[in-house]
Amino acid sequence: MKSQTQELLKEDTISKLFNNTMGAFKAVIKQLYRDHPSLVLFFIFFLLICVYFLFKAINNSYAYSVVVTLLFVFLSICLYGREKNTLNSIFSFSLGIFTAFTVTWNGPTFSIFFISFIILLLGIFFITSIRAAANVEEKRTIAAISYISDFETNKKDLQEVKENVSKQGGLLSIDTIWETILFFAYQKVPKGKMITLIGALNYIYTVTKVDTELLLILLSNMNYLSHTEASLETNIAILKTYILKGKSTPSKLIRILNEALPIAIENDIDFALFTETILTYLSYGYAQQRIVEKVSTKFTKQAG
Repeated sequence: MKSQTQELLKEDTISKLFNNTMGAFKAVIKQLYRDHPSLVLFFIFFLLICVYFLFKAINNSYAYSVVVTLLFVFLSICLYGREKNTLNSIFSFSLGIFTAFTVTWNGPTFSIFFISFIILLLGIFFITSIRAAANVEEKRTIAAISYISDFETNKKDLQEVKENVSKQGGLLSIDTIWETILFFAYQKVPKGKMITLIGALNYIYTVTKVDTELLLILLSNMNYLSHTEASLETNIAILKTYILKGKSTPSKLIRILNEALPIAIENDIDFALFTETILTYLSYGYAQQRIVEKVSTKFTKQAG
């Protein structure tokens, strides 16, 4: 039910984004037509003439070349999306096109190119899948060796943790989930608490996109501060509220908590009171280092 709701929300968001984009495009066209009607009409006429000559010129070799060109356009866009480097994307596209058009495209050459390209994609996918599976299995094995009980029992318990977290949905990859399980396995965190902690990580990461390493430090500190599983669940619920409604960016709040929570752990301070104090100082405009100094002075004196 939850996954269906997420899919519906995702589809609704995409639909709204598309409608907003098309609405903005129509508004631009209308404004342009009102300001320069002759220019718009000339552009439409010119576009129709270009389409006419394009279809008139098309033959089989031309069609093959168009498909190859579009493929290089797609790959260059993917490269840009991956590296965010415009120059690399343009250079790769240009090199690919110049190389491609040294070939005379016809049925046989296009078939060879297409089949070899599919084989390349399948090979990359196969090797990537093997590496990912091996990486996950390595983390699973190390976690089972490092955990509380014997190897087989640990393996079973940790697999239950993974399945429980996976059912929640979210954006954590399988590799990240096992990396997190390994992190808490080293700390000998009981299974119930581990499920709570990784579930919180999954939720907070999905909502905020804050780096998982920062979140792991935070949740580890919260585990030390919370003496029971019930108190841990309560503190995590408080954290979720502050992250979403606090007068600070999630990343800034989490970084301050990571630096300041050892003070709360050492002096056994209530998490809600401690975090509320930090948010108060944040609202006053104090910098991170100054906030840590003030809560250290405040709660260390109180403990004494």
